[in-house]
Amino acid sequence: MSEVEADKNGHCYSRFARVRVWLDVTNPLKRTIKVCPRQTFETFWADLRYKKLLDFSFICGHMGHIVRDCRVDVDTEWTILENFKFGNWLKASTGPVRSQPCKDNI
Repeated sequence: MSEVEADKNGHCYSRFARVRVWLDVTNPLKRTIKVCPRQTFETFWADLRYKKLLDFSFICGHMGHIVRDCRVDVDTEWTILENFKFGNWLKASTGPVRSQPCKDNI
């Protein structure tokens, strides 16, 4: 993680923390990440959403190609969109945001 966005009062936006990260584009996108806040050390899993996400395959999760160009073998189970491990739900919504207190030291 290279940057966490907060205002001068330490507030994040809405119910999420906006962070800037570096991605290795040779690996599939991550759908979740393990978070361990420094103040509580109580680990939890957080769902990830990506802003400005390039085209990616809903089958393999790699950026740079879409399902029809994916080289992963697809059986009939995968032909139904709901069975894909990845999808448009990985793209962050661009709706309005409200400032709320952010957990310290995440």
